[in-house]
Amino acid sequence: MKKLILTVLLSLSGVVAATAQPMCCYNPVLNCIATRTSVRQYAPTAIPDSVTTTLLQAAMCAPSAVNKQPWEFITVTNPEVRNAIKQAIPNSHAAKAPLCIVVCGDMNQALEGQARDFWVQDCSAATQNILLAAHSMGLGGVWCGVYPNTDRCEALCKVLKIPANVIPLNVVCLGYPDPNAPAPTPKDKFKPAKIHVNAW
Repeated sequence: MKKLILTVLLSLSGVVAATAQPMCCYNPVLNCIATRTSVRQYAPTAIPDSVTTTLLQAAMCAPSAVNKQPWEFITVTNPEVRNAIKQAIPNSHAAKAPLCIVVCGDMNQALEGQARDFWVQDCSAATQNILLAAHSMGLGGVWCGVYPNTDRCEALCKVLKIPANVIPLNVVCLGYPDPNAPAPTPKDKFKPAKIHVNAW
């Protein structure tokens, strides 16, 4: 009997081991999510307009509160403007990125009252879609925060002539990864201790 129980337990442990594979092993969408990393070094290759359009289509597939879709996007390929963005946002990689997408929120499209700041969540969802779509197409990207840093917001608004009703949330720097740079290694960030069931 003990031998039988041991055999069953070993069999069950094999099943658990087989089903507890990293999520990237069995689903292309999950693989994209699991293997995306921040890429900060780029080849000088220009990104085709058709690819940029696809990235923005992906961005606008994001959910938004009450379907307000408060996002606006500024695409920047001009080297002089990218250098100016770098000056405004010192830790960005805009100067060397062939494409920058500035994700903004239009306050005229935002909800009113306490729900106003939902625009941040809406535009953040759009930003993640850009990064995932870029990764799926062989591009690398990095999210460079702007809002709520007042100095960064004001500097970027001046550089890009952003109207007063629009707030820049971030700059997404994009390009084909530099083949001569070390490839970033995806990190396993899954921590079961962060999960709380039914209550804290």
